[in-house]
This record gives sequence, C-alpha cells and structure tokens, in this order.
Amino acid sequence: MSPEPFGEYRLLEKVAESATGELFRAVRAGAPEPLALERMHPELSRDAGFREVFLSDAEVAKGLSHECIASVAAIGERNGRLFLARPWVEGVSLEELLPRAIEEKLAPFSAGLAARLVLPVSRALRHAHSQKVLHRGVSLSNVLVSFDGEVKLAGFGMARARLRVAGAARPFLSPEQARGREVDARSDVFAAGATLYALACGRLPVQGDEGDRLSRIATGELDPPREANPSIDPQLEGVLQRALALSPDGRPSSEELTSALEELARREQADGPAKVVSQLFPDRKRPRRGQAAQAIASAPAQSPRADRPRAGPFRIWPWALLGAAGLVAGGYWLERPEPTYSLLVTSEPAGAQVLVDGKLRTGATPLTLQGLSADRHRRIELVASGYLPFSRELEPSMKHLHARLEARGSPAEAKEPAAMAPIPSAEGVAFDAEAPPVKVTLSSRRHSVHIPSSRALRIPLNLLSHYTVSASGSATLDLVDPALAAQQSGRGRSPPFDQDSRKRSGAWRPEAPRPPGLISILRPEARRIFYMLEQPPAHGGESFGQLGGSAVKVGRATLLYAFLLTDRAQQYNAGTFQVAVVSEDGKEVYLLDAREHAVYVAPEDRFLIRRLDPEASYRIGLSSDGAAAVAAVFTPDGSRPLWLDGSPTAETQHLLGTGRHTLSGAKSLWLTLPLLGQEENSAAGIELEVARLASQPPR
Repeated sequence: MSPEPFGEYRLLEKVAESATGELFRAVRAGAPEPLALERMHPELSRDAGFREVFLSDAEVAKGLSHECIASVAAIGERNGRLFLARPWVEGVSLEELLPRAIEEKLAPFSAGLAARLVLPVSRALRHAHSQKVLHRGVSLSNVLVSFDGEVKLAGFGMARARLRVAGAARPFLSPEQARGREVDARSDVFAAGATLYALACGRLPVQGDEGDRLSRIATGELDPPREANPSIDPQLEGVLQRALALSPDGRPSSEELTSALEELARREQADGPAKVVSQLFPDRKRPRRGQAAQAIASAPAQSPRADRPRAGPFRIWPWALLGAAGLVAGGYWLERPEPTYSLLVTSEPAGAQVLVDGKLRTGATPLTLQGLSADRHRRIELVASGYLPFSRELEPSMKHLHARLEARGSPAEAKEPAAMAPIPSAEGVAFDAEAPPVKVTLSSRRHSVHIPSSRALRIPLNLLSHYTVSASGSATLDLVDPALAAQQSGRGRSPPFDQDSRKRSGAWRPEAPRPPGLISILRPEARRIFYMLEQPPAHGGESFGQLGGSAVKVGRATLLYAFLLTDRAQQYNAGTFQVAVVSEDGKEVYLLDAREHAVYVAPEDRFLIRRLDPEASYRIGLSSDGAAAVAAVFTPDGSRPLWLDGSPTAETQHLLGTGRHTLSGAKSLWLTLPLLGQEENSAAGIELEVARLASQPPR
C-alpha cells in the first residue's frame, strides 16, 4: 500500500487486522523511527462503553516505562478513529516462534531458555504491579522477541477493551478470571506461568474444547508439567506448580517469580533468544534502525480507500512483528483452520449476547467474530433480556450482520426499562402462637426479584434443541437469622442493601474473614439450585424450576439462568455446583459459584414470616388461576431437622408449586417470585395462606 495519512501519522503498511482494529507500521511526522499503530474500527470508536474502557486503561498504561515493556507512545483519536501507538520492534511473537520451534523439534525448550524468554515478562509485570497496574491478558501473542534478542511484553492498556469485543485468550485465563471474579496481580502471575508452561512443555496447560478448557482452569485441573514433558527440570517444575496454583494465595508475587526465573537462567548455559530467533527464521531481514521508515516516509501520500474492509480474516505478514501484539488475543497458537473469515455483528439496541452454533461468544454487540470456518454454514443467534431472540444462517461472503431486535413487550419499556417503584409490603408478619392464619396475595409487582444475567450463571441453548440438565455439588449458604437481626438492628428486617460496599472496603471481600460485630447468620447446606428459562412468548415465556441430582428435561428456550438466592447483601457463601447440559450434540459442563451466582433478594422484594415455632407444624397453601411456583427460603432452627411435605430435608431453598404444603422445624420463611427482565409473569396473583396446625410435627 502507499502511505495513508492519519493525522500527523503516515500509515506505511497494514500488518494485521482483528476484532478491535487494524495494525499498521507507521511513522510520525518529523520522527523517522517506525511505530506500531493500532487503529480501532469505526464502530468501536463510536461505542461509549468501549471508548471509556480503552481511553482510561490506555492512559494508565502510557505511564509505564521499562526496558521489558513495549510502552505506549501515544493514544488519541484522529478522523473519528481511536488509536494506540507503540515503538515498532523487528522480530516475532512467542505465538509465532513456538509452533516453528515445535516443527523444527527445538521445543519443548530447555529450562534455561524458557526462563530467559519469560524472565523479561515477569520483570515487566513486577514493574507494572509496583505502579498498581495490571496487564490482565498475558499470553504467547503479546510476548515479543526481537532479532537482537530483546524480549518485551506488549498489550498493556488493551486487555479489558479487547475482552469486550473478542474475548480473552482462554488458555491463559486464571481460575478467578474463568469464574468471573475480581482479579489482582496474582492473575498476571498465573498467565505468565501458563506462558512458561507452553515453552517448557510444548503445549498448553489444558487440552480439549473451549468449554472443557474453561471448566478445567476454573477448578485447577491442569495437566501436570511432567506428564506433558517427562524430562522437565525439577526446579522449573516447582516454579510452574507454584505459579499455576488454583488459589491466588498459593502463587508467588511477580517479584518472587522474577527471582526464581533469574536463578534458573543463571544456572543453565543455554542459547539466548537472539540465536533461537535467527535459527528458526533465517529468512527474516534485519533493517537498520530508521532505514525502511525514512525510505517509505518520503513517498507521496495516498488518500485512504473508501472500499477498505473493516474486518476480515486475520493475517500476519511473514516478516512482521506485532508491535501492538495482543491484537490477536483470543486466538490459539496450536492450529488455525483455513479458510476462515471474520464477521462484524451489530444490533439495535447494542449489548446483545451472541451465540454461534449454540455456543456463547464472550462479549456483546458490537462484536467481531473471528475464525469462522468458510467451509460450512453456521447459525448465529442474538439474545437480549426483554427482546425476542434473533437467528439466521451465515454465509462466508458476509462481512457485516446487523440485527434489529424485536421487543417482547412495549418497545419503549424494553429499551428503557422504568425502575419499579418500591412498595412497602415485604416486611411480612410475625407469626405468634395464637395468631390467625396469614393470608396475602403475592404479586410479581410487590414480591419479586428480577434475575440479572450478570449474577446468574448464563447457559446458552438452541431454541430447536432439547436438553437434559442436572446439577451436582453443594454449597454452604449465608442466611440472616431474623430474630438476631431484629435484636441488633432494632428492626425485623435484614440490613439495607449496599451493592458497592464490597468494592470500597477490602474487609467485605467474599474471601475475607467476617468482621467482628457482624449480624449472626446461619450456615445451612444446599444441594439444589434454581433455574429460569428464557423463551419466546409463543413457546411459553419464562419457566422456573430447580436443579439437583435428578435430570430435568428442557427445550424451546434460548437461555438457561442458574442461581441461588440470598437475603444477605454481603454474603459469604462457599462451594461450587457443576451444571451438566446434555444434548444430541454432546455434553457441556458449567460451573456455578455459590458466591458469584447468588442473587440478592432485598427486603422489599420478599414476603417474610417471622417467629415460627420450630416445634409446631404449619400448612402453606398456594393457589393461582394458572400454573405457578414461588421460591421459598426457610431459616432452620438448628436443633431439629426441617420437614417439608412429610419428609426431612437438609435444603433451605425450595420451589413450592400451587397446592398445600406442610412445614416444621423452621424459625422463619420468606417467599419471592423470580422474574427475568422487568415484565410480570404468570406467577402474578398467587394467593398465600399460612396456618398453624394442631397436630405435632414428626421427629
């Protein structure tokens, strides 16, 4: 290409294209040294969410300066396009180097060489962490090795923005990232350890399809290094085992990792990175600094071509190094199927989830899908809460797909959901010994909780397929003891909800010990979880049920939300469920975390009955014009088991259908109607009656 003007820059040659933008070798006016300039796609440059994350993170990364970091030279916007520039480096990325080394039978690398290649990465992380900056996306693709043997870590300031569009490099995710939890510097250490593992073992720490890899990372089921490389150095094996520990507390700091790698590098006399690169890529030329840029910069400029594609198959020129590497984060270095194509997916409104052949892709619209096989047709689906699912067949010739989503209810309500006015009816009642039966109407407007997809485990389904779903595992739950809460707060309700308290104070982090003076809670165990199905209105709307050891058959749905319920804003649940989804296409296993996927039910969203007598039996009657069910959470007495419908149960969370139920052994109970979106469902208008029975409860 002829040089293209871009503000004060000249774009000399396009090197690569990906989900976020195009990478160019460029020069700035008056400066002969070449730059790697990544120009974001127009759609992303206009997206408010992407802009905010990109500009804030890139500005922080711009302040990093270290010999092992491919530093950010400039960020900004020209001609309506966001961009980020870094110094250009002639060489290769580890994503390019490792497969060639395997092909030439030079990998797995020795302990000394692997340490020399990853040591600059740990030094870069050590410096960034000292400045309170995280990378979040360390992988083979953003570790750069120059022809002179310099190793630099690139990609600072782009990981979160790229994750919004193209997803993360899943084999390098830490367990806490795979579970969707907050991350800290120890996640970067895990990713550096995964990179070291790949060099020392010649393969990734986890094998299998994407879903299986993610599940194994989340549970720490990595392949032992010695299984992948029987001759691995014992000292290096120990470094890998610590860096890849499941718990962040078991991992070294970046400072400690640096010291361990320095010791390995000193101990073994191995070939340096420069010799390895020249041996593996003898055809690559090493232009003198500034020579190529000066020659091309003097060429006449050419206006940008209007027909330049915005997205396309990922390509890397054979001589080029990704100076802005990480551009391809999300791709794997093992195999790249050919031929492939890319597709830009947009929707109105934006923010829809995208499924390809029933598999959920990370990110939301606008989203660029990469690596789609051109050899076969695929089905794409877009789903968004409050809107009907959109689906169609894809053709390899397509470059852009725009979907106008049809609202499930009123378009105005679906696009801008109005906040539900709080109605003070969920305080409930105190059920004294001589109290008459409690009669109340439970409605989706007064006694309901909206299930946000950000809290529930979200499992994509194909509308045309049928599934068998089951859950295994257990969790220890936090539940408020209403009596103690009333004594300590002076009210018969739990503390008000403050969703930001955990973010402001480290003492409220889920992993932290309970602070002294915290309202006393109960710790029952759960072996069942709730689920809701998102279905088009023609197929029944939304279905609600429970999952446990017994399989449940579901179908005609686009999404399954799995979750627990909690009455504590700051909760300390513990445990994990495995949700198995079986169809004719195979089996997928998803992880439900008892902390991350517990939906808080505020006092105003539930009906609470306090001061039940654990020694007495109660009849709970539910009636409705149609089929309906409510979620009921019992507070056990602790001195005797719960009995429900004539059988003992260790469960405190139950699904109660219409009809009569008997209960004993509980001190209190609360009920709520889980809903998706902001719409009322068929559970509206359920008549509840609770009465004390004269008969003695079973013992």
